[in-house]
Amino acid sequence: MTIASEWQRCRPWIEAALPYCYGTHTIEDVERQIAEGRLQFWPGERCACVTEIIEYPRLKALSVFAAGGDDLGELLHKMAPSVIAWAKDLGCTRVIGGGRKGWARVLQKIGYDHAMFICVKEI
Repeated sequence: MTIASEWQRCRPWIEAALPYCYGTHTIEDVERQIAEGRLQFWPGERCACVTEIIEYPRLKALSVFAAGGDDLGELLHKMAPSVIAWAKDLGCTRVIGGGRKGWARVLQKIGYDHAMFICVKEI
């Protein structure tokens, strides 16, 4: 399969996650940023995720921007180790991500800490 066909297959999963980004991106924005190399697309068999490398003044982090699909176990246990290894090779020392509250419960089981709570107010 080509990346384009993989994207078309997985696109609905990523699009379904975008409402939890509170209007920061449309699916077209995500597609453009993947094409530009700003975001990375990771397709699985029954799930997919989109990541971003963020360089802070004191560290580099892999940000899981959007994820979705029919098999979160595949995402967390099969795909994540290779995605994290790739990020480590780039010098990342942290994985971060936001989303629905339910993610905190799921991720705590595999070693993630709930470190921040984000509030949003339109101005």
